[in-house]
Amino acid sequence: MRIPYLDFDGATQVGLMIVAKSVATKVAAAFQEIYNSRKFRIYRMSLIDEFDGDDDRSMAANNTSAFNCRTTDRGAMSRHALGLAVDINPVQNPYREGDITAPEAGRDYDQPAKRSRDVVGLIVDGDVVTRAFARQGWRWGGHWRRSVDYQHFSNDGH
Repeated sequence: MRIPYLDFDGATQVGLMIVAKSVATKVAAAFQEIYNSRKFRIYRMSLIDEFDGDDDRSMAANNTSAFNCRTTDRGAMSRHALGLAVDINPVQNPYREGDITAPEAGRDYDQPAKRSRDVVGLIVDGDVVTRAFARQGWRWGGHWRRSVDYQHFSNDGH
């Protein structure tokens, strides 16, 4: 998919993203709503191929992405490997479980008290990003209990 977005400077860019055909219309609608709002910025949106399929490198580059053939920490195929999940601005919206924060540069934003609406590219509950995806029936990883994945949206909440 080719997806328009506003970069951190407020300029229009067109990013590339691969998702499953079954969810493409909903993902496109969510990103169009985000773009039309003119309220949210995305740092970068490139295919995982630019990082040789390395999720850690993609996250460290603050890359918004979807498809990536990888497994979960439990060895199952991730929703990303199925094209059923999207990660947005991983640095501002890191994954956190216990003392682990990924990417490492996201430590400044990994606790609820550190998350402020005035940080460019940061997702918070009830903002244009969470509302746009919720309207499409997608759920946010910022609501998870065991871990929290502020960057993550998926069609089934996993």
